[in-house]
Amino acid sequence: QDQEDEDLPLGADRGEQTVPQNPIATEEHERGACIPCAFLASTVGCTRGELCPFCHLYHGVARGRQKPCKWKRKKLKELIDAAIGCIHADALGFDIASMELPNFVLEDERMYTKYIGEACRELAAARLEARRAAAEARLEDEQEIVA
Repeated sequence: QDQEDEDLPLGADRGEQTVPQNPIATEEHERGACIPCAFLASTVGCTRGELCPFCHLYHGVARGRQKPCKWKRKKLKELIDAAIGCIHADALGFDIASMELPNFVLEDERMYTKYIGEACRELAAARLEARRAAAEARLEDEQEIVA
């Protein structure tokens, strides 16, 4: 079945009519050096057919949209900024699981990974700084007691 799937165009199901493939792109596909046609998976599809220099064969997953829409990217940035604000307010007491995330973040692995990655990096840095500041304060207190 894997061999059958390789012969399908990008984003196609078996039995669906295919877009003609450029013979050069077919050779590149066999060598693993092809670049998938981004238009093939679009609602319009690739209109260039055999003239298209990109590959129309199946590549495992339809590429579709490469990044979330502008609104989702903006909202994700706002969520990350809010999390960072909470982290700086109480780095040692902050619990990353306490932040409620909207479904569009939870359902998109890349967005969720970005949120968690940035929040965890910021949390680690803030906790390190808080611990360093607490250690310095204890050291100053000890020096005052000795003096």
